Amino acid sequence: MRSEKTFASRLVALLLILCVAVGALPATVSAADSTLTTVAPAEAVGEYVIPDGTTAIADNAFAECTELTSVVIPASVKTIGANAFSGCTALATVKFNGVLDRVGLFAFNDTAWYKNYPTNFIYASSPSGFNMLIGYKGTDENVTIPASTTVIGEGAFYGNTTIQSVIIPLRTTKVSDYAFYGCENLADITVKGVLTDCGFMAFEGTAWLNSYAGEFIISGTMLIKYNGDKDVVYVPNTVTRIASYAFYDCKSVTTVRVPASVTDIGVNAFYLYNDGGNNKYAEIYCWEDTYAEEYAQANGLTVSSYLNYPGDVDANGAVQTADARIALRYAAKLDRDLTDAQFLAADIGSDGQITSADARLVLRMAVGLAEYSPKDLLYKPTTDFEILMAYTESVRLAYIKEAGYQLTEYQSIDEVMVGPSFIRTALNNPFKTDLTKEDKAEAQTLSSDTVEALEKLYLCDLTNNELIKEANCEMTESNKYYITIVLNDEVDVDGTESLTSCMFPVVGREDMDRLLDEEEGTWYHASNTDFNYKITYQNCTLSAIVDMKSGNIEDLEMKMGYRFDVWGQIYLTKIHNRDDKNDPIGYATRTDTVKYTDFDYIVKEFTTTTTETTTILEGEDPDNPVTVVPTTKNNDAGNFLAGIGDALGGLLGGIMG
Repeated sequence: MRSEKTFASRLVALLLILCVAVGALPATVSAADSTLTTVAPAEAVGEYVIPDGTTAIADNAFAECTELTSVVIPASVKTIGANAFSGCTALATVKFNGVLDRVGLFAFNDTAWYKNYPTNFIYASSPSGFNMLIGYKGTDENVTIPASTTVIGEGAFYGNTTIQSVIIPLRTTKVSDYAFYGCENLADITVKGVLTDCGFMAFEGTAWLNSYAGEFIISGTMLIKYNGDKDVVYVPNTVTRIASYAFYDCKSVTTVRVPASVTDIGVNAFYLYNDGGNNKYAEIYCWEDTYAEEYAQANGLTVSSYLNYPGDVDANGAVQTADARIALRYAAKLDRDLTDAQFLAADIGSDGQITSADARLVLRMAVGLAEYSPKDLLYKPTTDFEILMAYTESVRLAYIKEAGYQLTEYQSIDEVMVGPSFIRTALNNPFKTDLTKEDKAEAQTLSSDTVEALEKLYLCDLTNNELIKEANCEMTESNKYYITIVLNDEVDVDGTESLTSCMFPVVGREDMDRLLDEEEGTWYHASNTDFNYKITYQNCTLSAIVDMKSGNIEDLEMKMGYRFDVWGQIYLTKIHNRDDKNDPIGYATRTDTVKYTDFDYIVKEFTTTTTETTTILEGEDPDNPVTVVPTTKNNDAGNFLAGIGDALGGLLGGIMG
């Protein structure tokens, strides 16, 4: 694809040179939108100051202006087209005076400015501190994008086959078209902040995308891409944004149910494919008076069905006692004649069945005794995927808000089935680590150690939920979500990161090896010791209380269960099962408990724009940018958890596949 664009740019350049040969071609500006379309090489000699009022620089506008050495881009310019300065090999100085919305593919790649940029990360930076990353010259396999990056521009890492992992920082809100296109070895992506936009084919061709097993590719609460093969797609009701072209090339899709939590939808989000010159778009299922309905009407999309609100079983626009009667008759098996829409409206618990408890909740809403409305129920996480997503976002919110909390942890040794007895003594320390049975550690405030304590939790944008054994979310009348997640057992494999460790602060083989080396080195390193072990995480459970409206996590308890299987010999004594000497494998089990309570949210107003703006100067390290003028910007993305309440919004961060 890049070779095609390069060829096209060279062809345009040749045509321009021919025009110059027969007569000087003046700079051409389209009056309609103040776009600078063409600049003749003869006019672009030395410094060129683009006229103030110009709003866009077209594709190939300065192509082959080989004597251009400096360009001044006014604040009025918002977009720079692809290959805009293609072939401008002498262009050494570029001055940006404003915030850019877009810098097209390879706009500056041929220039001396690009090639001689003082850092590996190349930026189009404004004086106000807006930093768009437009290129990367480095050769690192594991890349951490500088913290000052606001936007990752078009094709910033296009075709980079060296990069294997990338960490996108907290401040970054947008990943543009083709940003990581063709990065075939890029397998791990972590997004630490809140993405509000993800462009066309931003991750196409990456190992991460190609190997992704989940149906929905989600960053935070933004649906980046649909990866399944269903004809009717139910977007999770914890999603708040749908990226541009999210359903592109999904030829099996006919209809998409868009949840009420969605408050932003990108360009051509429901465009599927072109069929013989006809563009095909998905039809929409949605509720009335939601953003999805507004978007569909504004973009000429078909709303094939309007859905009933929870509790409105008879679809008359209100929850009444008649609705409760219908639900109760169904629960009592007195009436089984319900349409799919009626069934979904009566299934308040979203568990695939209608019970007397559902009928009771419908009745409480009908008579005004419930503290939540039918619309509130649209945001309730129901599937395992949605519950995991809601939990992850509440932890991310605590991380971003630098929440304080009290931490208490303790441990119980359940059984040690290892013989002979002196081996149990030798293994006592590794099994117990540094906590004694039921010994409560000193409580501490999180204001100073938020990142260290919560970062592992925050990084777990586990879009792959294969590990989940059971997930449940109850909505109380005090506007709280009670979330419980139980994981399946998982063996910790040496040299790999377990999925359990992405959600729980568990002890892994690396920790155990270090403990054995430091605390039990005498017997562990003895020449006549042949010791091995296996760690299995079992019955790992977390329970969290999350406020529906703010998305703030209020309490979190984690229980980590372990089984240690050990075999071999210590010195010359063989290890065996304590109860069966013929069984050459002994084992021990323990449970660690960690409690986070009394959360204190220091930052009351969350914004996606930092309270300090930064700019990158020539020769400056982008990891340590200069602080410019402090600014504050409120952003609707501050309604961070609109998908699990009125305010779940925002993004994987960090993405993990």
